[in-house]
Amino acid sequence: MNTYFVINLQEFELKKDHPYTIFFKATCTFICQGIIELEYTGPELKCKASLPSDYMDKVCKEMQSVFGYGPFNKSEVKKAMNKQSQFRINQCDTDDEWPINNN
Repeated sequence: MNTYFVINLQEFELKKDHPYTIFFKATCTFICQGIIELEYTGPELKCKASLPSDYMDKVCKEMQSVFGYGPFNKSEVKKAMNKQSQFRINQCDTDDEWPINNN
């Protein structure tokens, strides 16, 4: 059985003073309940939640093929999100150890 690290993009914002960054609100149902905030620049994906870096690097690479690199255009980002707003990484495809809660 495969277990996946999944990020579902919910909405995005582009800011005039940051044309090379897409600000996403997303869910990551595997490890946290609620909304997480992501900042995608193309070469980098940042998250305020504590998520495993190896997974985030793989999600960033997938996002590069969907969103490309800035400067970003609102209609193009919206079109790309309509095509793909979920990013799944098989947990067996990474070197990071997943946090285990034995409670």
